[in-house]
Amino acid sequence: MPRFYFDLTNGHRVPDNAGLDCEDAPAAQKMAERIASDIGRETSKAPKKHLTVVNEDGEDIYRARIPEEDGDKK
Repeated sequence: MPRFYFDLTNGHRVPDNAGLDCEDAPAAQKMAERIASDIGRETSKAPKKHLTVVNEDGEDIYRARIPEEDGDKK
């Protein structure tokens, strides 16, 4: 199963060194949306926060916006 990494960006990029095994890229995208939603509920407002999904080859394949705590979803 391929491993994907979910880097957090909020002004600068914080790499995910552990990653998660996901069935494929669409599954990793769904996981990123779920993680981003969880982060949005647990953190204060910060514009331009997002997760970048990185594949095993080090390529950015998806960006999930982290919603702001005020109910912003996308």
